[in-house]
Amino acid sequence: MNPEQLKAFEVAKSGKSIGLFSEAGTGKTFVTKKIIEWAKENSKSVGITSSTGTSAITMGGRTLHSFLGIGLAQKSAYNLVVNTRSKNPNTITKLKNLDILIIDEVSMISAELFDKVSEYLAIIRNRKDTPFGGVQLVLSGDMCQLPPVDGDYCFNSETWKQLNPEICILSKIMRQKDDETFRNILEDARFGVCTEESLKILKAQRNQTFGEIRPTILYSKNINVDAINL
Repeated sequence: MNPEQLKAFEVAKSGKSIGLFSEAGTGKTFVTKKIIEWAKENSKSVGITSSTGTSAITMGGRTLHSFLGIGLAQKSAYNLVVNTRSKNPNTITKLKNLDILIIDEVSMISAELFDKVSEYLAIIRNRKDTPFGGVQLVLSGDMCQLPPVDGDYCFNSETWKQLNPEICILSKIMRQKDDETFRNILEDARFGVCTEESLKILKAQRNQTFGEIRPTILYSKNINVDAINL
């Protein structure tokens, strides 16, 4: 681990909730997996979740909603607890014994859901005055990526202020470390910037071949995506 990654790892080991944020390619998943390994070696109960199914699979976990047993989470926190106690008592036992909850792609978690999950866990664990019922959180993602479908970002919630996670920013890109030009283009694009020079470089790749690699083609409309896939 590089110094930034090691610092984040040590914060997590201390028991403090952590926000692990950065652009793609800096090793967020790598650090998170190290935290999971450490937690399991120390007999800690870890919930590995994400806001999206694809990310959850990559992490070897489940979506946050599935892990917590809250469905679409449309009911109040209290009613969600009542429903889970009735239909999934094993989930209640699991959450009572939970030590660490990992939430990847946290940018898509709304403030409302963040507050509701905190209250839900606090009721289950009988620690109503403590964010998430005392569970340590490892929040991972890039706040410049996809926002919540509805509502405000989770970092604007009241629960976030109470939780006060220690923010660790990973700035050293590992994935494109040998391609400075492409790295700079990605850094600009992250903030919605595309210079004329970057555009010229990207357009020059249009008719390039990349050996055995078949570049993914991106479209804004499903009809075009379906045509290519078919």
